[in-house]
Amino acid sequence: MTHSEAVAASSTLPREDGHRLNALELGGGALLDLGIYSISFAVDILGLPKSVKAAGRLKNTGVDAEVATLMQHDRGTISTTFSSLDGGGVKTGRPSTAQRPESR
Repeated sequence: MTHSEAVAASSTLPREDGHRLNALELGGGALLDLGIYSISFAVDILGLPKSVKAAGRLKNTGVDAEVATLMQHDRGTISTTFSSLDGGGVKTGRPSTAQRPESR
């Protein structure tokens, strides 16, 4: 594996208000249901983070609609992740990029 200096990953999936992902009582939310994939991708490439900062926005249902993280890893490397229930998605790592088309 080559050394990466930074990783940016996102997981997004649009869902209507009645969907399980938007139900707090069913464990929905951008981080728990989607964000774990982006975070796992960053950790797989750079290892466990030494520090984590996060910010998010809640939907009217109480679940997190969007969550962004900034993580610092060994050797001064960083990763950012973004998870959203609002659509689209890109995973980027050096030297390649993989893009998933926006969900329909």
